[in-house]
Amino acid sequence: MVANFSHSATHSTIHRFPAGHSAALQSTMKQSGRRHFVIWMDAVGGFLVCRGDHVHLGQAVPGNRVDVPLQADISRHHASIRRDQEGYLLLPNARVLLDGQLIAQPTTLCDGQEIDLGGAVKLEFRRPHPLSATARLTVKSHHRLSPPVDAVLLLADSCVIGPATTSHIVARQMTSEAVLFEQDGKLAMRGAQPLTIDGTEHVQPGLLAEQSRVSGEDFSLSVESL
Repeated sequence: MVANFSHSATHSTIHRFPAGHSAALQSTMKQSGRRHFVIWMDAVGGFLVCRGDHVHLGQAVPGNRVDVPLQADISRHHASIRRDQEGYLLLPNARVLLDGQLIAQPTTLCDGQEIDLGGAVKLEFRRPHPLSATARLTVKSHHRLSPPVDAVLLLADSCVIGPATTSHIVARQMTSEAVLFEQDGKLAMRGAQPLTIDGTEHVQPGLLAEQSRVSGEDFSLSVESL
């Protein structure tokens, strides 16, 4: 089965889930019925990629059907984020504050706003790229995601990886952008330079397997499906 995205990269070691995280998270994601991925990018960090227009945020406990598992004292299904043609909506199921204001009904999310779950977990919501509907969630409190990635990407049309601050994944060592996008239900990647995917060079966009290694002239990453 082909993983829903592709990418460019250089040569380096493949990153794997820390012991104990993989089985629990895969079980949670399978129960949620979604097909998610983790991008491990060398010298940059890890990113949980959530597909679908509606993602659920909640406590990271075994058996909990949640897309964004947080290691925190919050509800099992604390809130959700829904994407439509007009943008993103935050839907509270428990105590949620947006920029310090308590919300009790679906509320529009704007770039740069802070989401507070239960008075504890603080998340920054970003839509950094003006031409992409993909959003990024970054934990700003001391809490951790499961697995312990650096951010969550809510994948819409594309994911831009590059040196600019408008990139979804900011990799300052890169001299040009690479773009991850969906193609016929699968993920593909294109870049300004040829990409090497699992040992094969691709001049045109290439597809990724469920576990793939991708490299370009100035970056490398691996992807693991959940």
